Amino acid sequence: GDASALPTIDVLKMACHTGAHAMCVPESDSIAVGKNADLILLDLTQPNMQPMHNIGKNIVYAGSKTNVLLTMINGKILYDKGEFSIGVTKEEIYGEADKRIKRIFEA
Repeated sequence: GDASALPTIDVLKMACHTGAHAMCVPESDSIAVGKNADLILLDLTQPNMQPMHNIGKNIVYAGSKTNVLLTMINGKILYDKGEFSIGVTKEEIYGEADKRIKRIFEA
């Protein structure tokens, strides 16, 4: 019940480095030679990210999907400024996500 129970650097590490290991993709746990080029770019200029006193805290406590500008998976840009580049429409993506979520909650 305490949002400040962990330092923000630990929360970010859990979401990125440790998250990659939890999903069994250690080749995506960092930006380094020989690793996958998996990354996101965030828009830190939006109002929810201001004032910019501590970037880590802004991302953890105030960041949202609206801050995501670009998503790159294995070196391929799949999302850029609101547009998906994966061969299907947004509606198909959201429809499939809804189906899977319903299956999870029905189980």
